[in-house]
Amino acid sequence: KVLFTLLKEGKEGHRVAVHPSDLTFRKLVSRPARGFTLPKPYDPAVILMSGGTTGTPKGVLSAHRALVMAGTQISAWLREALEGPHASIMLPLPLFHTYGCTGAQTITFIRGIPLILIPNPRDVDDVVASIQRDKPALFCGVPTLFNALLNHRDVISGKADFRSIRACFSGAAALMVETKKRFEELTGGRIVEGYSLTEAAMACCVNPLRGPN
Repeated sequence: KVLFTLLKEGKEGHRVAVHPSDLTFRKLVSRPARGFTLPKPYDPAVILMSGGTTGTPKGVLSAHRALVMAGTQISAWLREALEGPHASIMLPLPLFHTYGCTGAQTITFIRGIPLILIPNPRDVDDVVASIQRDKPALFCGVPTLFNALLNHRDVISGKADFRSIRACFSGAAALMVETKKRFEELTGGRIVEGYSLTEAAMACCVNPLRGPN
């Protein structure tokens, strides 16, 4: 924490101006509940950007009920992979995108299980090391990342152990059948492919965890 502040924060633009009325997240969650109004189901919860691939990005507003519904549905769909005291989710994707925010983060809130964040999924060495160290039960990814993991030297040589992964969620692009087959053989878990859009708050269509896809 100290090294990041001294060596990277100011130089790379992470530092933000904190105003006297601002609260850090740590202070906010440690304050007593009195004085706070609990949100109602239709109250705004988050604004996520959409449409960057087709034009000027637009802000999409999601209500609290939409996030609760999405998290409840997806956690029920993947229940088998998330059972047990050591279940966790690894998310090598940004939380400002609907996949990470609505599709993964909400499950951890509803089920009370850890969310393992990967700051840079392009650092495949770190992703491989994190999987082996933290042993996630559910791995969220995109097809390019699944391919990168399959082609990593430790995976090819058999040194990497991904057997903790009971299921994977794949989205954002079409998943090739061969990629799905190889990654499922590597982990012993099933890849579930989903499709949605930010405006629909995850997920419109999802393959079943068991049975034909």
